[in-house]
Amino acid sequence: MNKTIGGLDENVGAALAYAFGWVTGAAFLLLEPSNKFVRFHAWQSVIVFGGLSIAWFIALSLLFLALVTGALFLFNLRLFRRGYKLRV
Repeated sequence: MNKTIGGLDENVGAALAYAFGWVTGAAFLLLEPSNKFVRFHAWQSVIVFGGLSIAWFIALSLLFLALVTGALFLFNLRLFRRGYKLRV
C-alpha cells in the first residue's frame, strides 16, 4: 500500500474523501497533490456530492417559491372575495 502525504494508507484517504461530502473531497484535493488514487476519489466526491448539494438547493428554492406564490394567491383570493378593488 502506498501512503499519502499525511501518512494515511491510500484506501483510508480515499474513503475519507467521502466522509463529509464535497467538503472533504475539496480538502483532499488541496492537501494531496501527488497520489492519483486519492485525488480520483476526491474529485469523484466533489462532483457527486457537489451536484447533489446544488440539486438540493434548487429543490428547496423551488419549494419556497411555490409556498410564497401559493400564500400570495390565497391572500389575493381572500381580498377578491371580500370585494376589495384596486384603486388606480
